[in-house]
Amino acid sequence: MYKKSQIGRSMIEMLGVLAIIAVLSVGGIAGYSKAMEKFKLNKTISDYTYLIYGLLEHVDDFRHLSGDGNAAGIRDVAESLNLIPKSWKQANNPGMPNASVRDNNDNIINIFIRYNYLTFDFYLGGWDESTTEISNLLSSGFSAKVCTEMFSNVAIPLSSAIHRAYMYDSSKNNQPFWGAAYCSANNQCLSSLTLAQINDICRSCNKSSAHCAIVLEF
Repeated sequence: MYKKSQIGRSMIEMLGVLAIIAVLSVGGIAGYSKAMEKFKLNKTISDYTYLIYGLLEHVDDFRHLSGDGNAAGIRDVAESLNLIPKSWKQANNPGMPNASVRDNNDNIINIFIRYNYLTFDFYLGGWDESTTEISNLLSSGFSAKVCTEMFSNVAIPLSSAIHRAYMYDSSKNNQPFWGAAYCSANNQCLSSLTLAQINDICRSCNKSSAHCAIVLEF
């Protein structure tokens, strides 16, 4: 007698195959999402580093623009030097004209001179541009993850050129961390910050009552 050949698979086998495909798909999507997030973060840090280094090359040409506490925006200088990506947009700053740009991730960067220092404010997560009062700005979208990358991969590597760096929080006093030429027994060195300290700094923003930014002075 000949045995009848069995063609195809049972329903249980098919369901098993579908389950495996589903698990692999979820894992692939999660991996892709993480990879894209890392790519965007690296691109953001690269853009910021390029902007900072580019302006530092010319810093002596515009330090004189503001020797007092009145900030002088230099967004137009950065634009003329092609240091701002074309995809970034000008942002409305209620307290400082010609200073603010909004990057591709809705972070707002102020670029200005104050007390002869080249200064950058990085409002990670941006602010609501519909307000006209600085006191009403809130940092509900502040990103601790980008903040950590900023301190670790931008500020600390530039500690030899930085005057000071700090997390600005409108609701509290802000502790500065000083560049190599300015730190001492009484002034904490930026380069001595540990990852745990950076994480604490970047998670300290009270998003519901304050506007927060990373400030770098050169």
